[in-house]
Amino acid sequence: MWFDRGVEQTTSYTDPWNPQPAPVDGLAGATVMQWPVIAAVWLLAAWAPYGMPGWRARFALDDDADFDFADAAEVDDVAALLRDAVPVTDERGERLRDYLAEKLTGQYTELRRVPGDDLTLVFRDQAEGALRLTIATAGAVEPPPAIGADGPDGGLRTRLACVMTLLSDMLWVDDSNPVTFAASIRSNTDERKPDPELQWRPISEQEAWEALENTARASLDELADAYDASPDEDTWPPLPAGHIAAHLCRDLLGTLVEQVRVTRVVTAGYWPDVWADDDEETICSIVFEGYHLTAVLDIDFSRSEE
Repeated sequence: MWFDRGVEQTTSYTDPWNPQPAPVDGLAGATVMQWPVIAAVWLLAAWAPYGMPGWRARFALDDDADFDFADAAEVDDVAALLRDAVPVTDERGERLRDYLAEKLTGQYTELRRVPGDDLTLVFRDQAEGALRLTIATAGAVEPPPAIGADGPDGGLRTRLACVMTLLSDMLWVDDSNPVTFAASIRSNTDERKPDPELQWRPISEQEAWEALENTARASLDELADAYDASPDEDTWPPLPAGHIAAHLCRDLLGTLVEQVRVTRVVTAGYWPDVWADDDEETICSIVFEGYHLTAVLDIDFSRSEE
């Protein structure tokens, strides 16, 4: 929607068209089933409040042979292991930690624990690659890796990429296409302007939140049966109370708003209140204007061409 987004653009690590590069060496080959695990751990670190008991996480991609350690054991209760290794203090942390446990033990996956003082889990998915996660105690919770080229803003981009990765893992346009997200924050002195051919209209921050909430309500995979059973084809079921998708949407919106200190919000393109027809616009662009910075969030409901 914006001309020449430049290096500020941030997407998910699993974006099918423009994936966010890995912020550290060694993870470029992570699979679409491994990235949500990585993103959940990094986001747990980003959400940890100051003063929390410390922990740090390390990831490595192992070849498939490393999965079959002679002394590795199946994990009976990964949720309990994670509760001991990764303490949290609020509902969103609990929901995200539960989500991580579900991803580690999901369909078409296997999980082993390597004995030792640290919690070391080896996770294999249907792509037959193995991801090693090690969680160790530390003096303070170690923040997620930053995207080095962007200096102090690198940590912010990693956080945004993690949130968008998890949302795209949960939200689907159809059986083949996830809802995807892209965000950027740039100075108001930037000469790039929004697409003048679009019809931009002002909205409130509450309406911006409703756009994200509706995106989750319409696209959350686990609500598909409830949507199909609705007597009104335009009525989307409500999100379950406290669902992790709602926390992720609030974090995405809140992060952008906090950085910009919003004075005006405008939108153009598709507005998620009913499903768009195939010949209609399928990208919702929301622009948060501030005194010095402007943030752009694109929510893409496109379907790949047959």
